[in-house]
Amino acid sequence: VGVELSAAEPFLRSVLCYYLQEHGKLVDFYQAFTKDVGDDPSGYATLKKTLGVDDMAKWQDEWEEWVSELRFR
Repeated sequence: VGVELSAAEPFLRSVLCYYLQEHGKLVDFYQAFTKDVGDDPSGYATLKKTLGVDDMAKWQDEWEEWVSELRFR
């Protein structure tokens, strides 16, 4: 959508953390990530496990829908 990923990354990370918080998974993700960062430095496998999903493309579609419904004040 015309935004470089590098410029959007901090925002996307924040929104992902907000999503995890709103779904009661932020603490679980943080604890698992800090424990497993040596084996999973990107956190991708940890995120999949925390979310309990195998199909991340499907989850991303659901997440994008959730994000599109956010209203900022």
